[in-house]
Amino acid sequence: MLEINKKLKDVKIQLDNNKYKCQICDEIVLLENKKLKCGNIASHKKEPALKKKFERQEKNVIKEKEKLQKTYTKLEEREEKMKLKIKLDSETKDYNLNTSLRNYIDPRIYKKWSDNEEIDWKKLYPATLQKKFLWVDPKSE
Repeated sequence: MLEINKKLKDVKIQLDNNKYKCQICDEIVLLENKKLKCGNIASHKKEPALKKKFERQEKNVIKEKEKLQKTYTKLEEREEKMKLKIKLDSETKDYNLNTSLRNYIDPRIYKKWSDNEEIDWKKLYPATLQKKFLWVDPKSE
């Protein structure tokens, strides 16, 4: 849980960061409304090669932001699932949910049903429970 919280904080910090270094002039550029704002944008637009490089950087930054947003959403979902699992575990710790229902149903009911269906009732229970419930079958006593 702590690991997920730490990852969430790290991703949130990266998402909130809108400052990047321009690949052309090494100045800090800001990401605003899916557009990079550079102080030397006029000089970048003069040369087509620089303009393309700036546009590629802009696309890469936007892709990176979208990827971070997806990661953040997935981490939030994982955190929510873990919280629900912890809550469920704490609320059901008094119950053994792995125990078979056969242990709680009266074995006479199983015996009567198996007689109606012409099934040996011992096939419904493992060996330990067969020994425990021998009193159900009057033939075995």
